[in-house]
Order: sequence, then structure tokens, then C-alpha cells
Amino acid sequence: MCEHQYLETSSTKVCKECGLEFPILRIDCYNTFSAPIDVCYSRRFRFRVKLEKLFGIHNGPKISDQVWNVLEKHVLKTPEDVRNALRGSKLKNKHYDCIRIFCDIFTPIKTQVNRKLLQTLLDNFDFLHNRWLLLKPSGSFFSYDWLIRQLLEESDSPLLIYLKPRTCKKRHLKYLTLFEYLYYFKKMKKLIIMRS
Repeated sequence: MCEHQYLETSSTKVCKECGLEFPILRIDCYNTFSAPIDVCYSRRFRFRVKLEKLFGIHNGPKISDQVWNVLEKHVLKTPEDVRNALRGSKLKNKHYDCIRIFCDIFTPIKTQVNRKLLQTLLDNFDFLHNRWLLLKPSGSFFSYDWLIRQLLEESDSPLLIYLKPRTCKKRHLKYLTLFEYLYYFKKMKKLIIMRS
């Protein structure tokens, strides 16, 4: 008998062992006599949603979205084919973040990924974001797409095939410098621990 260990997505709970799945319904508790809750932008939440789409544990666009019709009209074999079909469409929202989901549906490519990697990426994001807030370096925070690619390259993940290749060398160097600056103290701490 399975001792259920659930993985929770934004709309379901799935047992990691046996695959038992059931939906999670979130009830909107809006009250006209209450002031609206001020919800601030959350970098961690935005990063997590992008990762959920990349890991294939997100629902993707609504079924009524035109992106499904556009992709059905093409013969797609690779993530690059999906990206080109989206690029060539006249859609306003092309859902580039959902390349993995589209590939799972429209291409023969299926990628198995260690789910622990998701938590590792979130932990790395938390570390970098906290260091960025603490050190307050000049300039903006990372592009999420650049940061996801950088972290996946370091872990040699098969998910890299779903990401758009880097195009701007100047931006890459800017983010790489920031990345190394924020990680410098973590690396130094590891060296001190290893020497003692």
C-alpha cells in the first residue's frame, strides 16, 4: 500500500509514488464590504511559475486560447519547430514559456526530469535574490530566462532543449558578472569550510 507523498501544483496534487491525482479547487472569497488585498509583485512567484511551465507541471494556456489552433496546423518534431511556429504566428501572446507543454502535446519528444531539481533551482533563486537585496548592486535583477538557463547549464539538465538560445553577448556578460558577484561569498565560505 502506498504511503502517499504528494507533489502540489497550482491545480492538482499528485502522489510521487503511485500517481494518484486529485484536483485542488481554490475558492474566490471576495467580499464587497472588504478592502481588496494589496498583492505586490513577487519575483519568487514569477520565477516559480516559469519553472512549473518548464517542468511540465503547469496547465498551460486556456483551452480557448488561439495558440492551440495555430500549433495544430503544423507538423512539429522539435522544440525549435514549436518556437518557429509561434514566432511565425500573428498571435499577441505566443506563450513562449509553455514550449515544454507544447512539446509534450505536439512532438514526440518527452523529457524525464528529476523533480528535486525544481526545489534546487528555487533554493538557488532564493539565495541569489536575497544576496541581491542585501548587497544592492547597481542595475536591475536578472532576466528570469537568463537565470533559468544559467542554473540549468550548471546542473547539465535535459530541460535546456526547451529554452531559447542566448542572443545578446553584452547582456550575457552583464548578468554573468552579477551572478559571479552574488555567488562569490558562497564560494569563499565553501573554501573556508573545506580548509578547516
